[in-house]
Amino acid sequence: MKEARRRGRPPLGQELKAGAIVEKATFAFAEFGYEGTSLRLIAERADVDVAYVGRLYGSKLGLWKAAIDGVAEELIDLMRELPEPDAEDALPQAIAILCNHLCDHPELAMFMLKEFADRGERFEYAFEKIGTMMRGLFVARIRVAQARGKAPPGDPDFLFYAFASAMAMTAATRPYLARFTEKARKDDSYRAELHRTLSGILLR
Repeated sequence: MKEARRRGRPPLGQELKAGAIVEKATFAFAEFGYEGTSLRLIAERADVDVAYVGRLYGSKLGLWKAAIDGVAEELIDLMRELPEPDAEDALPQAIAILCNHLCDHPELAMFMLKEFADRGERFEYAFEKIGTMMRGLFVARIRVAQARGKAPPGDPDFLFYAFASAMAMTAATRPYLARFTEKARKDDSYRAELHRTLSGILLR
């Protein structure tokens, strides 16, 4: 007789690590937004019992925070490769690394656009985990580049947020951009044009 599936446990042989569930959640939040995503939807995509997801994260907000934490950890790992702010190519390398990461993971751009459009508890959490960290990394490098005449004049924070907003919006809306320009239809040309355009905001 086949053993009945017990509530709260993933199917035998299909247990997923917490990181895999968070990855499914990140895609779901990017596609449907926070309000349009449910634990049941994420559980279905991860092929686990919804009670199992609830037991791991407690609530949808708990899982959302885990997704934000995951994005932050990925970015921190990437930025460890950066040279110090006073290195000659510190700012160009930061731009290249971030552009390449968003080209490889466009769902992150959509996820962050939706969350930074909010102004509640979720915005504060996302800003503290990601916004503050990214600002610190880039603004320090923008200041050094400005002092060397290699970045345009102006407030470094304005420059950074103009760059970050343009990067996220362009990466998130590639399917629409592709309706108008062939450069957005092929990965190599899209990646090169995105990098060239965004570099023009912070470099000279």
